[in-house]
Amino acid sequence: MSYETDFVQWTRDQAALLRALDPSPTGLDAENLAEEIEALGRIEISNMSRHLYQLLNNLLLLAAGAPDRDRRIRDANSAHTDALLSSSPSLERHLDLARTYKLARRGAVDMLAELHVQVPDFPADCPLTVEQLLDENFDVPSAIKLLERGNG
Repeated sequence: MSYETDFVQWTRDQAALLRALDPSPTGLDAENLAEEIEALGRIEISNMSRHLYQLLNNLLLLAAGAPDRDRRIRDANSAHTDALLSSSPSLERHLDLARTYKLARRGAVDMLAELHVQVPDFPADCPLTVEQLLDENFDVPSAIKLLERGNG
């Protein structure tokens, strides 16, 4: 994997190569360099996880009847997702959708309670896949309907 084609996988590969080196002839601090390189990949994963959290949180609020954010969600999803995935196609397999959904669900429930809006019975598990959420043709109304099904 190269830096240009998949940044996240490149960081993991380079860290493994550094750890396999014998640092004694050069004094190379291979372990700390490997940690720093891996941290760059974790930042990419964290950025995408934050994006998914925000997307899911907004979808849940819409499913609960919050004011329409449909266009903003679609625009933010497309631009941010395309940028991250173009630099790291393997990023999808490093995301923990179940955990991110549970956090987004808790955030939406807390926000609705603060606003004194009846909190729906959202699905306990995310009814959407990472692939659906990151699809360039993401269908916001269909996603909202899936989240509303837990309300009935």
